[in-house]
Formats: sequence, C-alpha cells, structure tokens
Amino acid sequence: MLSLWGMSAPDGRLLLFPILGILAWSSGGALALCAARLLRFSPKQTGSLFCCGTFSNIGAIGTLVCVVFFGEESIAWVALYRLCEEAVYYGIAMPIAARYRGSGAAGISVQGFRLTRLIVCVLFALGLGILFNMLGIRRPECLSDLATVMSVSAAVLALFSIGLGLRLKTLGHYPKSCLCIAAIKFLLVPLFIGSLAYAAGFQHVADGLPFKICLVLASMPVAMNALIPPALLSLDLDLANACWIVSTVALLIVLPVLALGILPLFSWGEKVRLFFYPVEVFLAMKRLVVAICCFMLVLSTFGLAQAAEYKKEYKMSIVPGASSGWGMSGTYFADIVREKTNGRINIKVYHNSQLMSGMQTSEFLLVRNGTIDFALASTINWSPQVKQLNLPCMPFFVAQAQDRYKAIDAIEKGKSGKMLIDAIEKKGVHFIGWGENGFRELTTNKKVKSLSDLKGMKIRVVGSPIFIDTFRALGANPTTINWSEAIVGFQQGTVDGQENPTTGINIPSKMWLYHKFHCDWHYVIDPLLLCSNNDIWKSFTPEDQKILLECAQAMEKYSKALSRLGQDPSYLAYLESINKVPAVKEPYAELAKNGMTVVTPSASNMKEFIQATKKVREKWTNSIGKDIVDQALRDIEVAK
Repeated sequence: MLSLWGMSAPDGRLLLFPILGILAWSSGGALALCAARLLRFSPKQTGSLFCCGTFSNIGAIGTLVCVVFFGEESIAWVALYRLCEEAVYYGIAMPIAARYRGSGAAGISVQGFRLTRLIVCVLFALGLGILFNMLGIRRPECLSDLATVMSVSAAVLALFSIGLGLRLKTLGHYPKSCLCIAAIKFLLVPLFIGSLAYAAGFQHVADGLPFKICLVLASMPVAMNALIPPALLSLDLDLANACWIVSTVALLIVLPVLALGILPLFSWGEKVRLFFYPVEVFLAMKRLVVAICCFMLVLSTFGLAQAAEYKKEYKMSIVPGASSGWGMSGTYFADIVREKTNGRINIKVYHNSQLMSGMQTSEFLLVRNGTIDFALASTINWSPQVKQLNLPCMPFFVAQAQDRYKAIDAIEKGKSGKMLIDAIEKKGVHFIGWGENGFRELTTNKKVKSLSDLKGMKIRVVGSPIFIDTFRALGANPTTINWSEAIVGFQQGTVDGQENPTTGINIPSKMWLYHKFHCDWHYVIDPLLLCSNNDIWKSFTPEDQKILLECAQAMEKYSKALSRLGQDPSYLAYLESINKVPAVKEPYAELAKNGMTVVTPSASNMKEFIQATKKVREKWTNSIGKDIVDQALRDIEVAK
C-alpha cells in the first residue's frame, strides 16, 4: 500500500502485471514437465522438478533485489506481479504435483482460487494505495523509509531461514535436474516474460522500471515453497533440495549479469544518458555489492546448518524390556554406533514402549513424523500402516519350509524383502536393516500337541486381525488384552495361554511361572525392522550413513544369533566370539530346568494346523498382495 501510494503516475497497463506473473510460473512448470519427460524421470522426480520450475522466490529474494537495484518504488510493482501467487500455487501447482505422488503419500487439501484472507488483505492494501495516489494525497516522506525497511527486513529474515535449511550432501546426485532448472529459471522464462513485457510496452512506463522489475522477477531462483509439496506428497525431496540450492547460489552469477549487462540496456531512453553510463555502472556495482553481501550472509549459515544437523541425542524406540533379545539388540546397535562414530551419533534406547505411552501400533507414525528418531520395530506392530508387513505373520507360511531360518533369510535378502522395504519407504520411513525376535511359540496351562487340543482355549494374542483370524481358524478363542491384564489372567486361570518368541520374550518373561507347557510349532516369525525418520537419515553425512549400515549388519547377526540359540551351535559360537554371551545359553534346557514341558507336534499334527489355517493364508494373500507372496515363495524355493 505504501509503495503504490507513492508511485508516480500509475499507468493503466499495470493491470497486465499480475498476468505476467501467472505466465512466468505456469511456463516454468510446463518447461519442467517437458524436461522431465525428455530425461525419462520417474513420477516422483517429475513432480519435484515441476514444483521447482513453478515455484519462484519472488517474495524474499525478488523483493530484496528489486529494492537494492531500483529503490522503494519497486515494491509496489513486485506486489502487483505476485498478486495471484497464492491462487496459482495452491490452486494449480499443488494439485498437478499431487498427480505424481507415491501410493503411500498423504492427501493434500487444495485452496484453489478462493478469496482467502491473505488475498483479500493484499487486494485491499493495493487498492487503498492506488486510491490515495489517484486522489492526490501526498505520502509522508517517513513512510518511504518505513516501506523500504519493512521489505528488506522481511527478506533478510526469510533468507536467513532458507540458509539454515540448505543441505549440500545430495547435490552431486542431480546434475541434470539442476542444469534444467537453471536453464528454465535464468534463460527460458526470462526470455519469454521479457518478450511479453516488451510487447506490452512496459519499457516506456515509468522510465522502464516495470520492464526491468519484470525481467528481474522472471529470473528468480527456486522458492523454498518448492520443497513443501515433495515433503507432503512423498516426491523426490532430495531433487527439489538440490535444485533449490543450486539456483539460489547461481544468483551470485546471475545478479552481476542482470545489473551490468542486461538492465542498463533498457534503463535510459535518451541517448544523451549514455554519456553517464560509467557512473550508472558504478552505482549499479555499489548496489550489487550490497545484494551480494546479503547473499553471502545467507551462504555463511551453511556451516551453522551443517554443524547443527546432528542432535546431542537420538531417541530409539523398543517395545519390550532391556533384558529381552529384542531389547539387547537395540542396545547393541546404539553402543556400536556410538563407538564407531566417536560419539557423533549418540542413540539413547527407550525400552518398554516409553516413547509411545504403550501404544505399540502408533510407533510407525511417530517415527514418520519425527517424534521418534530410530526404532527397532516388529513387523507386527507396523502392519496396520504397512499391510505388506503381514507377510511373515501368515500362519505356517515360513514354517512349512524345510529350513525355516534359511527361508526367512531368503525372504529378507531376496526380491520379496526388497518389496517389503519399498512399501515401508513409500510410507515415509527409512529402512536401515533387519533384526529378529524369533518364531512365535505357544505357552499354555495344558498340553497342546494337536488341533483338537486348542478347541475353546482362551489365548492371548497380538492385537492384529491376522492373529485373531488364525486362532479362530484353529478353534481357539483369541483375546487381545494388554500384557499386564494377560498376566493377571494367567495367574487366575481365566486366560489359558499366549504366543511369543522363546528367547526373545518367553524366557525373559519367565513364562514358566504361569504355564507348564511350551508348544514348539513355529507358526509365524517376528522379524524386526531397524528404521529411522527420513529427515534424520538425510541429516547424516554419507560417511556416517555407511557406518550406520555397517552397524545395522552387525546388529542383524547379533539379533539373529540371540533369537536362534539352541538351534545350531554356530550361533552360540558367534556370540562368544564378540563377547556377548547372554545369561541363558541353552533356552530349551532353561525351560526344562524351570518345569516346562516342551511339546513338538508330529508331522501329522502339523498338517492339521496347516490345513486348518489355509483359508486364512488365502484371505491375507489378497490383502498383502499376491505378487509379494508369490515372490516370497520363489525366494524360499531358490534358497533350498
């Protein structure tokens, strides 16, 4: 308002200025889509490149450059140019970007072309400024300084926040994308918009000021807003980040070219002014120095941003207690990471579901939104959000293999395991490595060796639909009460049994205090997922990411050795070699020592269990995805 109020001789052609802004953004997006198609980009890369081509930083950087180059009067023209910015960004750009999102991306509400409060305020301020100007009301001189100070201050604050967000680690992965965006932002769009502005005669308005402003604003880099749709829609955020950084830094080259090479050609209509061109060049250089200093201030925050990326402590979530095999695996990972990174990455393990107030199935969402940094999680607890993770929970699926441990290893290392990892990462969490809680066995207050023995028994199971379906198919009465209530039920005899991994849960929980029988039927396995928040993973240097992956591999060997104790002497030998032998070396001997009878169902009884749960496997094959299930079977077959 203040700038329009003080504008000299408003021209009717200023009504065309917002249209030039719309054409600049839309042409940039269209060119980016064409480039993505020529380069055969994936949908996620295409969506991110489109955002970078469309979203331009005319608010912070554009305003600052115009004020430095042309003075306070330019603010009014900038405001006119970006009048429809919000409507274009939210009404057109974001819906188009949403077409390229991954299957796991969250939806996004679109404001469209509604008159939001922000647009109404902008229109009111612009109209008021024009009205005061046309009525001949003289603007106080002090308001000119106020408008300049407010504009520059807002720009500097925005630039400072931008500097804090810059990340340099992924730049080398996107050279083609950065080159395309540089060509679009600094060559093609300025040529297109500059030609339209020239044709509209803006070089003859206010000594060519609107033409020059139009050319500057059409040459602005990728806006910080370009990173928002990729983050919300699960597009390629690293690509957008790289284009943003490169185009912003490129201004150090573009600004001198604009100030000393292009703008002076359109600055003066009278040939006599060319005599003073050296003076004008000097003044332009003076302004240019100020602009470059502002950008150097932003770039100087790189070091601060990089130094501040690592937290003093990273939170890691573990569902059971520290004495469980699961809990010990998480602690082992945290310890070796701290050792190998010399304390740069300090992971604190929170056991007993502390970080999610006991709500185990909320863990995935808490990792995704950054409340939790790392998690060593069960596929069971994450299956409500990632349905494909029900694969290892299909009853007697892995257990039917000739070597059940070889089978699960084949799945994790094979194509089906990659499909599971992709499903997790499409939902917005980064996968690091596998762990293992073990095959889930049945402990009961009466002997179970056949299908008929289970009939009518009240069994506490995990609160997941596939477990309820399984035990109903077996003739039992499944209940999903929490663990503390289950213990009371065991003590009072109102709950007949439960299912959990032997070394992972049953022995640390001393199930012999409640049940005297242990059915070794291996009906499902409980793999563990070592994952991290996406942004946390990206904040680490490539060197530290490599260390984390190496530590994850070491943890996997340790976790599986704990889970498989008693199955093969090699697992105990490995734990002895790393000086990590648990208190219980022989799990089955430990069960017998404490009065538990281990029951191993016969081959004919196992066939009964497998046949009784056939429809459950068929039902959940459709839910999980037949392609993954079939691939898992092929992976198991290859591993024989």
